[in-house]
Amino acid sequence: ACDVRSGLYVRIVLDVHDVFNIDSSGERDRKPRGQLVVRRVLSPSTGETSFTVIGSDREPIAVVDAFLAWLTAIERSPNTVEAYARDLKAYFEFLSERGLDWSEVSVRELAEFAAWARRPAANVIVLADQAARRSAKSVNRMLTAIVAFYEFHARNGNKLAEALVVRTRSGRGSYKPFLTGIAQPRTR
Repeated sequence: ACDVRSGLYVRIVLDVHDVFNIDSSGERDRKPRGQLVVRRVLSPSTGETSFTVIGSDREPIAVVDAFLAWLTAIERSPNTVEAYARDLKAYFEFLSERGLDWSEVSVRELAEFAAWARRPAANVIVLADQAARRSAKSVNRMLTAIVAFYEFHARNGNKLAEALVVRTRSGRGSYKPFLTGIAQPRTR
């Protein structure tokens, strides 16, 4: 279920773009091994733009690439696909730091990720208690991308992803009637 884009498709794109970053002066800056990188990919046949996450082995992370390819295939905005790619890159960096595989995660680790995402970067000196790396809105968007990632894999038969989605979605649902919050609640 993870082979939405063939390896050849991504390899052709990577051969063109390689795994280099371009700094502000236009110079090529090779990322050190061990870091994840988000890359724009173009379909050779359609010219369609998408994104992928390159792992520390300089290969696309297959489970992430399958999800991002699906988002592109269902015509999500390239900006949405890019944002989800960046969010999943951060999530997989968190998993790597913790020594976890994406399929071993529980709701507890998702909560730890949310706290990790809010913490200032390791190279930042905190001068005030309010300093956070990302706003609550940004962290919520990241969690939305991660839950969508797990929902995709649950729909494609991954039982661990399905169990995680059930645990994150249990409790009150997101549906609210049309006039919620406008009319005063009545006691019964």
